[in-house]
Amino acid sequence: MKKTVCLAAIFSLSLALVTNAEIRTWTATDGRTIKAELVGVSEDGEIVTFQRTDGKQGPFSVEKLSKADQEYIKQKKREEEERLAQEQKKREEAAKQSEANRFAQEQKKREEAARIAQEQKEEDRQRVERLAPAFAQRIKEQLKEQQEREQQAKVEQEQERARQEQEQKQRQWEEDSQKALIVGAVVGGVALIILLVWAVSRQSSKCPLCKKAWGKQIINTLLIDSRLETRGSFDTVYHYNSKGEVTGSTTIPTTKIVTVKTYENECRCKHCGYEWSYTHTTET
Repeated sequence: MKKTVCLAAIFSLSLALVTNAEIRTWTATDGRTIKAELVGVSEDGEIVTFQRTDGKQGPFSVEKLSKADQEYIKQKKREEEERLAQEQKKREEAAKQSEANRFAQEQKKREEAARIAQEQKEEDRQRVERLAPAFAQRIKEQLKEQQEREQQAKVEQEQERARQEQEQKQRQWEEDSQKALIVGAVVGGVALIILLVWAVSRQSSKCPLCKKAWGKQIINTLLIDSRLETRGSFDTVYHYNSKGEVTGSTTIPTTKIVTVKTYENECRCKHCGYEWSYTHTTET
């Protein structure tokens, strides 16, 4: 695990001490020595990379080296940092100079563009002065044509709006007329039904003797006959699909048994006192 961490630190070196490298003898704290070239120092200065005379490289902890070697490494690290700082400063100065040159070139281009624009503006002004009378006349004609088109469009819009309003009034009148006809027909039908009911009721309530309406009074009702009879009829069976929609129908002839009852009603006239009777039949 420690070896892996050391290797990761070495591979992330921020200082590469390749320039002015030299082979020297390094002494460890336990007295062992090794001839190698210092090729790198980690950013925190705790790990160094040595390259031996056989070309092999490997990491080594700085704290395991002698004080003199540690001072030598610190000195090399400071020199490398100063060198890198100077290179960074030079790069920054070069970048500033490049930016200044670029700004100067852009400024020159802007001035040239402004000059060209000014010349073009002056040419346009002179052209307008030469063409001003004819241009003004043309503009006047165009404005007049535009006003005429707008006036014509306004007239057409007014006509179209009037036509739509007339059509709307016509449709509304037709709808109101239809509603009035329907209401009149319903009212007339109801009145006719009431009149028919009243006429039938009046006719059925007449006395056979004095012929006065609304004189019949039923004083007694007798059941005089009751029998069963067969009636033929037809039943309709509807067919549905899975959606509940009717897909067809079948008519089936059937018979049913009904009870037929015959009654005798005894009546008396409330006007003249005449008594009479009549029969009627019901089915259930």
